[in-house]
Formats: sequence, structure tokens, C-alpha cells
Amino acid sequence: MKKLAFVVFVILNNFVYSQSVIVKGFVERKKTSDIILITINDTINKLGSKHDKLFSKVWNNKNLVLHFDNSGEFEIKAKLSDSLFFYSYQCESKKYKVSDLLKKDSIHVILEPEPCEIFTQCKEKNTEFYIFIGKKIKVESAPYINYCNVYLMDSENINEYKIIQNLYNKFPADTIVFSSFNHFSSVTFDEYENVILYVAKSCNKLYQLRNQYDPVYKTKSGEWISPSTEDYDLNQNKSEKIPHKIIMKEPIYVPNCYTYQKIEDIYIEPLYKIKRGKVFLQYGYTPKEILEIRKKFYQEYITLDTN
Repeated sequence: MKKLAFVVFVILNNFVYSQSVIVKGFVERKKTSDIILITINDTINKLGSKHDKLFSKVWNNKNLVLHFDNSGEFEIKAKLSDSLFFYSYQCESKKYKVSDLLKKDSIHVILEPEPCEIFTQCKEKNTEFYIFIGKKIKVESAPYINYCNVYLMDSENINEYKIIQNLYNKFPADTIVFSSFNHFSSVTFDEYENVILYVAKSCNKLYQLRNQYDPVYKTKSGEWISPSTEDYDLNQNKSEKIPHKIIMKEPIYVPNCYTYQKIEDIYIEPLYKIKRGKVFLQYGYTPKEILEIRKKFYQEYITLDTN
């Protein structure tokens, strides 16, 4: 009988906690005002940015995410077994079990500001500058820092690369770690296996010159070669230098975000040849020629002898 009673209790308990309830209350954030989000079971953070279509679908689902302005009053449908997560920009998020919230006489959630740091702009001129062919080891998002005085639009990555060949200045190690900043770019240098990188040092920190990189590939003869820049950066102008006729060891990398139509628009014959959906580089530049082409972008850092 005890076992039967326990089983009945578990079934009833699971039934009760699977029932939907309406949670009503008031939420506010101290000192500053901004949009507040309430999500069921941390739905938004669990999805992340890698599931764009699903993220958008969930974001607009009022049964999973509730976002509102300064009125503060909220009403959301959830299960007793669910948890509610409260978010707002530059505030410490809070989590509550629905079953615990309903035990309160009134629900009043206050979001406290996150601890923050003062952002100080580096005013030191670049003390060192390196150009090299690198192979990606790993790329990770930098730890988030909440600044009190500025809002930085660019996300920072920490990049570790193996140095395959130094092109300007010899870095005193076989590997290099540097920061890069991405401003909603659809294609970035870390999508390529091997790439020419331009890295400067300022305030004891190494960082990539923004949007300055050149993917490189091996020819059948084993030489490094780089395509003209417009295949991955439509803002760049074609070089006036005449590229060399080459035979590739293998097809070049094409970003997954490119449609077939975009591939045809960007990889134009005779510089490229598209064969069965794969792109073959027909003409390209040596690393030394690429440095000459790029010189106008980094000439404030160094004076290259390209003779």
C-alpha cells in the first residue's frame, strides 16, 4: 500500500506541476530605464545566435518571451515546473521558479545594475607591427566587460594562430595571440584556414587591423598565392597589378553564406572558374605583391621596401 500511495503521489505531483498557470507581477530596473525581457526556462540564451531562424521565431513567441517597456506590469503563462528569467541590458539577471513566485502575496522583481568598469581609450601609438601568413589554432569570444561610460558595438575575439611564414618583422614565437573586433561582418578572416594577417601592438596589446586580411592558398607547385580582394570584401577595389596564371592544388574556400548566384556574381571568369559548384582560382598574387597592393592601408605603421 505504501508503494502504491507513493506512486499515486508522484503521478499527482507531476500532473499538478505540468499544469499551466498565469503569473502576474511587477518588474523594474534601478537607476536606468530600458526594455526588460522575461523568458521561460532561459529560452533565448539556450538558443544563442547560431540558430537565427529559430531564435527569431522564439523571440516573437509571447508564450516564451515577454518584452515590454517601462510600465513594469507583466502577465505570462507558464507551468509550475518552469522558471522565469528576467533580463535587461547592463542589469544582473534574476531567476525564479514559478512555484515559488506564486507563494508570494505580490510579485515585485527589481533588477540591480551590473558592476561596471570605466573604459579608457588607448592613446599610445603602435610600437610594433607584424605581417605574416597564419594558420588558425583557435578563436574564442573575449570575456564580456560591462563598461559604465560607453557601449561598444564591436564584439571582441581572442585569436591564436600558428605563424607559418613571417612577411614583415619576425614575431618572437611560433604562435601569436591577438584580439580582433567584428562589427556584424558576414565573412571574417577566421573562416579561412590560411590567411595573411596584419597585427599591430598598442598599450601592450596585439590586435588585428580591422578588415585587413588576405586568404592564401597553395598552388600545385607548392607556392602561396592570394586572390584579388573583391571575392571576400566587396568594398575593396581591384588591383591595377596583373595577376599570374596559376594551377590550384585544390578548390578555394567559399563561405557557406554565399548563394550560387552570389558565387557567380563574385567569382567571375577568367579570374575564377566554377566547376560543379566548386571555385578554382585561375589567377592570383604572391604575398609580396599582396603587401604592395595593401600598402596604402597600413603605410602609417611601417615603410615597406618592396623593391
